[in-house]
Amino acid sequence: GNVFLIAASNLPWKIDEAIVRRLKVIHVPLPDKEARKTIFMLNIERKCEGKWQTRVLSDENYERLAEASEGYSGSDISNVVANAKAQLRNVVYRAEYFRRTTAPSADDSKILS
Repeated sequence: GNVFLIAASNLPWKIDEAIVRRLKVIHVPLPDKEARKTIFMLNIERKCEGKWQTRVLSDENYERLAEASEGYSGSDISNVVANAKAQLRNVVYRAEYFRRTTAPSADDSKILS
């Protein structure tokens, strides 16, 4: 019967030409700067009922991340954020002493860039 195949590749130029001739290929371009900024926000911030719950980074920080990630796919950005979270987790696991403190929010004007 009929076969339905869905595939994805970050390296489409390495796909065998014979396969490409037999399949309908849809090219999805890499995200633009605004899309990369949104992808970073979706991977870092918490959202509940359509509203952002926390503000970990400022808009300026997200702008800088979007500029620095030119050429990254959504998956690449997700991996960057996951690796950063894992490194932070490792620092916390290795800590021997803890002290309770409060931190200002990302919207606080007293934060240094």
